[in-house]
Amino acid sequence: MKKLTATFQKNSGFISIAVFALMVVYALGMATPAAACRLYQDTINFYDQIMPYNNGILLFGIFGLLISAFYFVLKNNSRIIYYISNFVWQGINTVYTIVAAIFTFVGVGVYQSAYSALPFDAMNEYWSTRASTTINPNTSVFILGYLLGAVVLLSLVPHILVLVEKVQHRIRYENNKKNGVENPVTYDPKEAK
Repeated sequence: MKKLTATFQKNSGFISIAVFALMVVYALGMATPAAACRLYQDTINFYDQIMPYNNGILLFGIFGLLISAFYFVLKNNSRIIYYISNFVWQGINTVYTIVAAIFTFVGVGVYQSAYSALPFDAMNEYWSTRASTTINPNTSVFILGYLLGAVVLLSLVPHILVLVEKVQHRIRYENNKKNGVENPVTYDPKEAK
C-alpha cells in the first residue's frame, strides 16, 4: 500500500490537471452537435438555455487547472509530512472536484433534455433543402459528458488515499515529537520493533 500511495502522491497533481484539461476540451466541444440550431429560426434561442451550463463547465475546468497546479506549488507531491497548507489544499480540491462533477452531471442533463425536445424531423427537412447538413438526434456528447463527470469524481480516489496516509503520518509525527524522538519525521515505532 505504501508504494501505491507513494506513486499516487507523485502523480495526483498530474491526474487532476489531466481531468480538468478534459473538462475544458469537453466544454469547448459540448454544444457542437446543436450548432445547426443557431441558424434554424424555430430553435434560434436554444443556446440561451444551455450556454450557462457550457460556460460553467469551461470555467470549472479552467479554475480546476489552477487549483491543480497548486498541488506542486505546495510540494504535496514530495512532502513526507503534510502541513496545514497541504491539508487545506486537499480540502479545497476535494470540495471543488465534487462540485465540478455535480455541475457537469446537471449541465449535461439539462442539455440532453433540451436537445431531445428539438424538432429533428422538421430541422432535417429544412436543412436538406438548404445545405448538406443534418442534426443527429442520437449524439454521443451526452454519454461523454456523463463519463467525464464520473472520471472527475474518480480522480479523487488517489487524493483521498494519499490524504489518509498523510493524516496517519502527521499523527505519528506529533506523537514522536511529544515523546522526544530524535528524528520525529521518519521514525516509525512499528518498524523499530
